[in-house]
Amino acid sequence: MKTDEPQAVLPPEHLAIADASEFYSPRLASEWPHDPEMARALLAEAGYPDGFDGAMLSTAQYGMLPSRAEVCQAYLSMIGVSVTLNLPEWTTRTLEVTIAASLIATGVPLGPMGRSGRMAGRMRWFR
Repeated sequence: MKTDEPQAVLPPEHLAIADASEFYSPRLASEWPHDPEMARALLAEAGYPDGFDGAMLSTAQYGMLPSRAEVCQAYLSMIGVSVTLNLPEWTTRTLEVTIAASLIATGVPLGPMGRSGRMAGRMRWFR
């Protein structure tokens, strides 16, 4: 959706890289449009005019990760997306991702070391 209307741009203090950093780029600071109205329009175009509910997996283990998840949750709520945060400890999170990824890739919910709670022995996916 292209528009000739000017778009709001996040001020540099909202960028992940501070302007005092050697990696800061003024050119990129002005290229990150913040347009909640456009986001809502895109959701409507995708068939979600009232937003939707979802879940976000992060971890409570490291302070910056739950904080980032909470910021994402807040921004998504502004466009009608309601996110429930799942913030387990790191080992639980890693196990959840491993099982989910194996289920998507193979149809079998494998745990660490290729094992599933219902399956005895090793799964030999790589020969």
